[in-house]
This record gives sequence, C-alpha cells and structure tokens, in this order.
Amino acid sequence: MPAMPMSPIVSTIVGSIISTIIEAPVSTEPPPAYHYSIRNFPAGANHYGTLAAPPAYGKAIIDGKTYTTAPAFQIRDKSNRIVLTSTMTGSNYLVVYQKDYLGNILRVWILNPAEVAAIARIPRPLPAPLPLYGELPGTQ
Repeated sequence: MPAMPMSPIVSTIVGSIISTIIEAPVSTEPPPAYHYSIRNFPAGANHYGTLAAPPAYGKAIIDGKTYTTAPAFQIRDKSNRIVLTSTMTGSNYLVVYQKDYLGNILRVWILNPAEVAAIARIPRPLPAPLPLYGELPGTQ
C-alpha cells in the first residue's frame, strides 16, 4: 500500500517540534525542590521568634513565653497557605508574628529559607510597632 502524502502544514508542525526537541539545552543539574520568595508582611507583623510547638487550647509558646491566641488566629506556612494547627508536625518553627490590640497573637507566618536569610541580616531588636490608634510618632 503506498504511503499517503502529508499535508505541508502538518509536515511543518512536525518538523518544528522535532527541531525544538533536538535543539533544547540539556541540563545535568536537578531543578530546585522549591522556589521561595520573600513575602510582604503587614506593618504590625514586626515580631520575630521561635514557635515551640503547634498552638493548642488558645495558647502559643514563642521564645519560651506563653501568649493567648486571638479569636481570628491564623497560621500561614512557608508557601503562605493557611494551615490548621492540627496538621502541623514537629516543633521550633522560625516565625514572624502579629499581635492584636490586646496583645494576643493574631497571625503567624512560618518563615521559608529566603526569609530566614533576609531576617538574619536585620539588627536586633526589631523596631517597635507603630501605635494602632492616635497620631504617629513625630507627627504633631
């Protein structure tokens, strides 16, 4: 049985695909497992510490101090997804956290490697938070 002629359009597409595959660069290095970026945290999230264990029963232990968690408490993982405390495993998470106006822990962000490296360059202690109400310091 004679071969059917291929249309010029199909022939061009197949040739283009084959040449692209042949000319593609070959990398011997494996791709990185994750690509992390540095997140923009809210203005009041200027507290940094180590979360000892997943918060439980309305309490969180950060740097050895026990805090009450706010009713709207949230934890975000290294990829900025909200996680439930019951799904967290392990302990000693490096975190940035935000307090509400009563001093309760409102939000916690577990730091990814890029953020840990960036925060390591910031001098301690972190600057004091701005007041939530009233005038800003130095403006009168």
